[in-house]
Amino acid sequence: MSELSTATLILAIEAIALETELLTRRIEASSPEIDAEEHLSETVVDLQRALGELGAIYERRRSEEALNLEFDAIVTAGRAKA
Repeated sequence: MSELSTATLILAIEAIALETELLTRRIEASSPEIDAEEHLSETVVDLQRALGELGAIYERRRSEEALNLEFDAIVTAGRAKA
C-alpha cells in the first residue's frame, strides 16, 4: 500500500474539518422537523470518525518526521475556512 504524502494528509485533515464544520452549521441552522438533517448528523459522525483516524496517522507521522504543526492546529485551520 502506498503512503500518503504529509502535504496530502494535511490537506485531507483540513478538508474533512471544513466539511464537518459546514454540515454542523447547516444542522444547527435547520428546522427540527426536517428529517434530512438526521442523515447529515450521521454524516458528521462519519466525518468525525475519519478525522480521528487521520489524526492518528498524522500523529504517528509527526513522531517519525518531527513535524512542528499540531493536529489541532490543522483542524482549526480547516474549520476557519468555513
